[in-house]
Amino acid sequence: MMGYNIFTDILPVRGYSRGLFYDFGKQKLKFAPNTLLDFFKGNNYVDKNDLPQEYLDFLLREKFVFEISNRLKDCFPKLSNDYDSYSIIRHLLIEIDFETRLEELETTISFIENELYCYHLILIIKEDLSYHKELICNLVKSNTVDNFESIGIKSFVDKSETINEILVKTKKITNFYIVDKKIDIIHKDLDFERQQVYRVPVKSNENYNFVSSELFSINLSMYSESQKHNTYFNRKLYIKSNGEIKSSVESQEMFGYLHEIKKPEELKAIISRSNFQKYWFVHKEICDVCKDCEFRHMCVDNRLPFQREDGTWYHKEECNYNPYICKWRGEEGYLSLKECGVTSNESGFNINHEKIEAINKILWKKDKETESA
Repeated sequence: MMGYNIFTDILPVRGYSRGLFYDFGKQKLKFAPNTLLDFFKGNNYVDKNDLPQEYLDFLLREKFVFEISNRLKDCFPKLSNDYDSYSIIRHLLIEIDFETRLEELETTISFIENELYCYHLILIIKEDLSYHKELICNLVKSNTVDNFESIGIKSFVDKSETINEILVKTKKITNFYIVDKKIDIIHKDLDFERQQVYRVPVKSNENYNFVSSELFSINLSMYSESQKHNTYFNRKLYIKSNGEIKSSVESQEMFGYLHEIKKPEELKAIISRSNFQKYWFVHKEICDVCKDCEFRHMCVDNRLPFQREDGTWYHKEECNYNPYICKWRGEEGYLSLKECGVTSNESGFNINHEKIEAINKILWKKDKETESA
């Protein structure tokens, strides 16, 4: 008996209304109906006669499966989802203001990098970026940040010329995030190699939801981490410009001041507290709405999760994507959760399946008619 085995680096993820094949080898996504993904539920192998021809043609065209004898199917075990990291803190975020000095900044970064094995750094600037251009360039050019895998800048004020100037002078910077209502066009004629510039449009500078398909990361490390951890809040440390220690920018709790820390053990003790790690393990599979989303294993979501009295988790702020109708906010046909008959709040979680089915029939029939026109 012959059949088809799915390649090890292809992982099917089921959503509410549709599924996704995560292609880690090519770092690509491919949408597919859940009825197709269900053939691989709990196994990697499907008998040749079980697959409808339409599905088989799709899988072979996308090179997701290979033909194999039934007796050899157990020779290709599933990819491990185990996640581990040598870092006590993986992401260090430091806010910079007019009083920040290079020497103090270098001392802070070295202390945390050496003691907590941190390897991702993000500098947050809320004032005019041009005032901090020299400080940023001098820091990034120094030996202080040589061991970091990535260095990001998050700016709340856009100055396209300043951004381009910084990126040209500092090749170590890998990501530049501009958080603003509207920004000028970033110059496209410069060769930034692996440097990426992202725009994060928001309504206010203090509270924003940056879930976006542009920030999706299709890699096995994130997929593995997402099984039991929150990929945004996990192993994160935020130092405000006044020295406040927080678990993230969004967190409302403060855990002391950095200038009060005299020994590495004191900082490690703070990070080891259960309330500091409160959101580390709140992964998408246990969050209402998120658990129904096909993007849940590649999404970096900065919305704070909240826990109900019964122990379940939810978000007070609605995501930019509605998984029940497969539409992004701003897309034609987009509807809010409430408009789709979905409620997720402190009181509980409820889905009106009949209403969603009726909406999707109208919504996607209209889209198909538009495509064929």
